[in-house]
Amino acid sequence: MEKPTGTQQSEAGMSRSYVVTGGSRGIGRAVVERLLSSANTVVVIEFDQAALAWTRDHPASPRVKAVVGDAADEKVTERAADLAMASGTLTGWVNNAAICWRTHGAGPGCSESQSCRGWVRDRDPPLPGDRNARGNC
Repeated sequence: MEKPTGTQQSEAGMSRSYVVTGGSRGIGRAVVERLLSSANTVVVIEFDQAALAWTRDHPASPRVKAVVGDAADEKVTERAADLAMASGTLTGWVNNAAICWRTHGAGPGCSESQSCRGWVRDRDPPLPGDRNARGNC
């Protein structure tokens, strides 16, 4: 039997689910909206609880699952994966959340706006190879 085109059902007949980190704003939100438009379930991981308020009033709210927390925290990602798998076949994971390392001054040739001063969070120690950790853009 041929599967109808345009459906988002897996081979076993379950719906598809996805996880999107940083899915409350910007590109992450656009990815969530695109996935929801195809009748998928989407689990959104977001550090900022207030940024998830839209999920309660969204027309597809039964298919939007919100997880508050840091996408770098294994317990948070496990919770998101569990919710996604309970909602259907976990088909994809979009790592959209961004960490901008706080610098203590703009590096050579950097503008103040490129230094990421004052937003997101500090990380100690910085990850190897992070350009802002060395003071460069």
